[in-house]
Amino acid sequence: MRPIWLFSILTLLLFSCNQNENKYLGNPDKWAPVLADMQIIQTMLENTHPKTRDSLSAIYIEQLLKIHDIKKEDLGELKNELTKDADATAAFYEQVTLYFQNIETEYEEKVPTKIGPAENQQ
Repeated sequence: MRPIWLFSILTLLLFSCNQNENKYLGNPDKWAPVLADMQIIQTMLENTHPKTRDSLSAIYIEQLLKIHDIKKEDLGELKNELTKDADATAAFYEQVTLYFQNIETEYEEKVPTKIGPAENQQ
């Protein structure tokens, strides 16, 4: 009876570890937008005065957590997962790139016709 019990626990642990490994990288539909928003925040903060950077960072991160309905711990775990496997990280960043491309495409579809060269200007 004991070996079956031990095998069951080990199987359960192995299964839960495998699920935990894929919690972030295995779910790009949820986490690619989070990472994309983090990239936007980082870019915005790089162009902010150093005296206000920390305060704005806290505000931006608080809003990020609220918008995506995630916890601060999730951001740390996502970062850890991204550093574990270079191939998985590269594939994940492809999803982030696609997310940005989709945003750009949606924006371009909403923007009126662009003005071309000088011939269209008066």
